[in-house]
Amino acid sequence: MPIKIVDLGHNNQIDTSDDFLDSQNGTIFFERDNSHVIIGKNSNSDDIYLHCGSDAVVHIGDHVRLAKARMHIVAPTKLIVAEFTSFVGNAQISTHEAAEITFGHNCLIADEVTVSVSDMHSVIDLETGARINPARPIMFGHRVWIGARSTVLKGTTIGDGSFIGAHSLVRGTFPANVMAAGVPAKVIRSNVTWRTELL
Repeated sequence: MPIKIVDLGHNNQIDTSDDFLDSQNGTIFFERDNSHVIIGKNSNSDDIYLHCGSDAVVHIGDHVRLAKARMHIVAPTKLIVAEFTSFVGNAQISTHEAAEITFGHNCLIADEVTVSVSDMHSVIDLETGARINPARPIMFGHRVWIGARSTVLKGTTIGDGSFIGAHSLVRGTFPANVMAAGVPAKVIRSNVTWRTELL
């Protein structure tokens, strides 16, 4: 069945081929105004749910496998997914505050991975009354693999060719070509990379 488009706002735009909207499954939901969704050629969806608030930009590159990803881009910010990246199952991608999420090309995001730039609640310093947990962007380099049921927290950067073991809690900066895992995730091996082929 075709992609279902629900538009409750104004001046929202989708740029993609008619073939994608007609041939793929899922829902694109514009809750508010002035959001822009771009989906490149030869991308596919099993049952994506894309929820945009105001002034959101979602740029999906060519040959991206969206699977059943749930993407909530409800703040005025950007989600960028470069070409040949694959979501395997029900990944949860959230920007409830204005901080960007970027996936490089050829990334692999396994089932039930959660990615969020925000704690979605405020932590307040009692002496100053100031909030001390602002949102922070997340950056995945090229060819990054995130194992199943991992959680990637705000402020994380993962370098090219690195991969994260299943069930990990990921926060911080990880260099290129490392294997990291655990709660919290730590580098357990360096000077490695990964391939989809079983050699």
